[in-house]
Amino acid sequence: MEAFLETTYDKFIFRVKTDYRYTQDEFWADNTCYFMMVVWAAERFKLNLVSLHCEAEGEVEEFLDRTSWFKKVVLRPRLVVKGSTPEIVQRALAMALKYSTINQSFKSEVVIQPEILIRQADHE
Repeated sequence: MEAFLETTYDKFIFRVKTDYRYTQDEFWADNTCYFMMVVWAAERFKLNLVSLHCEAEGEVEEFLDRTSWFKKVVLRPRLVVKGSTPEIVQRALAMALKYSTINQSFKSEVVIQPEILIRQADHE
């Protein structure tokens, strides 16, 4: 079974393929917390963040007693940044994960698969 969540600045989309009910709060909190920590890390690294979109996909393991947990969560942040390098953006993403309290409290495997687009800084 898979769960899928998209986060942008102005909307949240949550889709789940399952017949079972389980708490979506962990999954929602996971992506939202990481998203906010990416924004925080971008500020700390003084990145000129043009846009940020983050998708999350979760692999759910279900048990006979109809309980379940997220075995694996994949976060796919897509960032557009002006005037930086991919290495600096990667460091910011690593810091975002490290200081994401919710992600660090999970026993689930958390995988980050970023897509980074660097634009040239405007020269004025």
